Order: sequence, then C-alpha cells, then structure tokens
Amino acid sequence: MRKGLISKKIVAYVCAATMMFCGFAGITKATPVAAAETEIQLDDAASGMNKTLHIDKAAKGSKDDLMYAYQGFVTFKDLADKSFKYLKITYTGDITTLRFEFNEKTSNTNQGPFWFDAEQDTHFVTADGSDIPLVGKNTTIVIDLEKSGVDMSKYNNGIHMHANSTTDAAFDVTLKDCVLSSVAPATTGSKTATKPGDSKSKTDEQVTDANGNVTPTQNSTNAPSTGSPMWPIAAGVGGIVVAAAAFVVSRSKKFKEN
Repeated sequence: MRKGLISKKIVAYVCAATMMFCGFAGITKATPVAAAETEIQLDDAASGMNKTLHIDKAAKGSKDDLMYAYQGFVTFKDLADKSFKYLKITYTGDITTLRFEFNEKTSNTNQGPFWFDAEQDTHFVTADGSDIPLVGKNTTIVIDLEKSGVDMSKYNNGIHMHANSTTDAAFDVTLKDCVLSSVAPATTGSKTATKPGDSKSKTDEQVTDANGNVTPTQNSTNAPSTGSPMWPIAAGVGGIVVAAAAFVVSRSKKFKEN
C-alpha cells in the first residue's frame, strides 16, 4: 500500500517536471499575446465602404443642375485612434464630387467635408505628395489624414460619404480594398487620370513604397488632374444630421471659368 502511494507521487512529480521543462523549452503552445492592430479593414459588409456608389443624372432644370445624395456611413468599428492617419482606397470612376466627413461618436459632430478634388479649399493630401487622379480605373491612393487636416484624436468614429451628379453625367464610383492604417501602406498599380467628361486618358504607372518613394515604370506618362466647381450640401439621413455647408453654389477660388 505504501509502495503504491510512493509510486503515484513519483509519477505526479515526473509529470509536473516534464510540463515545466516543456514550457521552458517552448514545446507547449503558450497563450498568444494580442499584437497591436495597425490596420482596420474597411472592405467588409459591416464597414460599409466596399461598394458601388450611384446617383442618377440630374434632371434638366433641377436646382443648380445637380442632384445630391448621401452615400452612407463607414464605421471604424471603435478601433481607431489618433495613430490611424492613413486611408488607403482603390476606386473606379469620377470622384470629383465625392467628399468625406469624419465623425466624433460621443457628440455626433463632424469635421469636413474633405474633397478629393484639389481645387476645393479643404481637400485630401496623399502620403507621397502626388496628385489624386479624379477619374480612376482600379486606382489605388493612400491619403495622409494628418497632413490633410483630419483630427483623428477626436473624429475617429467613422466617415459620412457625400456626392452629387450633374445634368451631364450620373455619379458612379466603386470603392474596394479600403484600409485605415497607422503605418503608411505601399501601393502598386496603374493610375489613370482624365479630365472629367474626357474619354481620353493618360496612364501614370508607378510603384510607391511606404516612405513615399515613387519609381516610374516603363511607358509611364504624367497627367495632371483637373478640377471643376463643387457644391457642398447639408443633409439629414435616418435621423442623423450630417454637418455640412448650406445648400448654395460655392465655387472654389481656384476654379477658372471657361
């Protein structure tokens, strides 16, 4: 009886020692420590940014020859803070009238709107300092939110999207592969820049690394983007008041009449 009890104790000691040794040796799988998140994916259904935006062509005789429509809210899933200062998007279509407002959750106040069109007084700036092509075809850009003036320490709840069509054209833009990041992501692709309404285009093929260094590829050309008059709008959607400018024609000081 005593011999059996001693044997059980020995077995218990051996097992304990074996588990301790394996733990030190890294043989057992330790509980992983969550790494700091550097990216928030915005291309899933829950985020609301990976989709096609559409507004029918404005009817002839409509006010200011345009049709405004709210394009939805994009949530940052309560994960963003001031360190998330890069917004990467891939788009197809004319983004001349597209603009974003950044939302603060507690007070439901907004900062913006920020336009992609550089002719507007408040517009986005890219991480590498390059121009934003207003017409893209699977075009990828990285916006530096801090340089653009977005206060991500406060307005980090999400984005209200706005746009309008004109009597000349409907608004059709597809957004995909959208990411909010604390580290500047590299982009590789073909940037297509055209004047809105112009069927001809020039392609600027380049590779941009995370430090903003741009390397043109073979057969690349440079095509400057052009702007057009914009009209900021105020809208209320689903009980949420979207802060924006009043409904008046607001032509940029930089815009030149034909």
